Amino acid sequence: MSLILGMLGGGLGVILGVAGSLWLTIALPGLPVYVDEQYLLIGLLVATATGLLSGVAPARRAIRVDPVEALHAE
Repeated sequence: MSLILGMLGGGLGVILGVAGSLWLTIALPGLPVYVDEQYLLIGLLVATATGLLSGVAPARRAIRVDPVEALHAE
């Protein structure tokens, strides 16, 4: 699930970034604005990796906790 959320967040960021660059191109025609596909891919990969790590790290920590102790602590 965290992988999907990371990909959705990265996709939304890419869409907003491309839309912002298109808006700048329209608003300021003299300003050269270019979006490199390589940076879009890197952004998606970083967002996906962050989402994956954010989901896996707490799950690995939770595996090590005794269920009875975890319920008793709350």
